[in-house]
Amino acid sequence: MVRLVELAGWRRLAITGLCLATWRLLMQIPVLGLSPQYLANRLDAINDNGLLYAVGSSGPFTSDSIGALGLSPYINAVIVMSLLHVVSRRVQKIENSREGRRQLQVGTRALAAAVALGSAYGWTVLMQSASALPSHMDWFLRLAICLQLAGGTMFLI
Repeated sequence: MVRLVELAGWRRLAITGLCLATWRLLMQIPVLGLSPQYLANRLDAINDNGLLYAVGSSGPFTSDSIGALGLSPYINAVIVMSLLHVVSRRVQKIENSREGRRQLQVGTRALAAAVALGSAYGWTVLMQSASALPSHMDWFLRLAICLQLAGGTMFLI
């Protein structure tokens, strides 16, 4: 353990631990707007007396939490920006300066936010078909849920 701290540095390990704790916390907060019957069914379906549950469980609402999208929108944005770097000479020129790299990082985060909002909309449609969300949702509730999910992803980023 001492060798690990020497190699990685205690600050990096502390930041990594804090990020993991934050991620686990976001996975425990369910999205507002889920139907009470759906939440009750999820809680009733838990088999919490097994060793597998004790070791590997992440909670009953992991797929219904504000962190459900995880970092996948950001990873997708990084892949798109990397491919853009390969294809576009202009992006290659921009990347040569320090200010240009900062602009590309901001662009990657903006693209990640847009991808997160699109994924969140798809998530609401999926949860609506699974009867987790009301069948007749107005645009405000859908927007609020999408902003919760995208906000959870952006907080993780």
